[in-house]
Amino acid sequence: MKLIILIISTWKRSYAALAALLARYWKNTFYLYLAGLFTIFAVADNSFFHFTAEVRQAAFDTMLHYRIVKPKPDPDIVIVDINEASLAAMAKEYGRWPWPRQVLGEFVEQVEKQNPKAIV
Repeated sequence: MKLIILIISTWKRSYAALAALLARYWKNTFYLYLAGLFTIFAVADNSFFHFTAEVRQAAFDTMLHYRIVKPKPDPDIVIVDINEASLAAMAKEYGRWPWPRQVLGEFVEQVEKQNPKAIV
């Protein structure tokens, strides 16, 4: 029984000595190691993982989804989208995408007949 008490008291003293030593050591270098750890994380994230970019993009998407004021679309702006249905409908006549420049030129001519302020 005395042996167990001796072992426990020795262990407590050595544990306290180790804790004091680590406290003294970390007191001087803790923030240096913390800065190094953050630097390694930032370099690894920018080079390989891209976690912060994904979080930033998700936060931006959420912000746009829940914004208070949603601007109304300008009726003077028209967006022409070439989607899969358009490609399928024109495939017989003009072939697969990308279409020849002549086809796109005809499209621009038809749009110019309506006197737009700009074609972008």
